[in-house]
This record gives sequence, C-alpha cells and structure tokens, in this order.
Amino acid sequence: MNGAKAIRIDYKTTGNGKLYLKKDIAVPGIPETLLLDFRGDGGKHRLYIVCEDVNGDEYTLYRSGYVDNAEQYETMYLDASAMDAAYPVTVREIYLRLESGEREGSLFVDDLRMTYPGNTGLPA
Repeated sequence: MNGAKAIRIDYKTTGNGKLYLKKDIAVPGIPETLLLDFRGDGGKHRLYIVCEDVNGDEYTLYRSGYVDNAEQYETMYLDASAMDAAYPVTVREIYLRLESGEREGSLFVDDLRMTYPGNTGLPA
C-alpha cells in the first residue's frame, strides 16, 4: 500500500460531480469483499464499485462513510457478500461521488483486490 502504481485523478468541479473509472476487470470466482487503496484530498467523497454478472445483472457496492484521508493511503473495504451473482463477474467501473461545491484536487486509487469466503467453488 505505497501508491507506486496508483492512478492519479486530478479534478475540478463547480457543483455536484462524479468521477468514473471505466475498465472491465474480470473477477475470479464470487468475492466476499472488494478492497482498494485510496488516498483522498480531504473532501467528503463517496466510493462505489459497479459489478456485472454473466446474466447482465448489475450490483453496486458502496463504501459507507467518506473517503477523505489526505495524509496516507487507506484500504477501503466494500462488502460484496450480498451479491447474488452468477459467475463470471466483471468489475465495470469504480466511481466517486464528489463532495458538493466548488472544489479541485487530486485523488489516488491503487491495488484493487478481492477476498473470498472460506470455500468458494466454481460451477461445474
């Protein structure tokens, strides 16, 4: 969690805004938790990850609280255990709902990864 390969996002907004990182990322198995490392800019931003399963059903995972730590990278945990998804699953986008008002700053996203329940089996 050092940010050596992080994505830096520079932004400027004059009202309500969202930032989207759109990239299809295949997810092996059905995860219990999605994690990523994030360094904010002190703004009260909200973090979401949108996943889609093989049937086209979308699942939006939400990280409660704000992603506002400007001092260091912090691991964000997004609970995926409620997804009733059919394998395979794809991460479609990561997005941030920015704090309202006139703002500008830089955000950093790094190291998307997953955790799995004790015994995860793939369909035969």
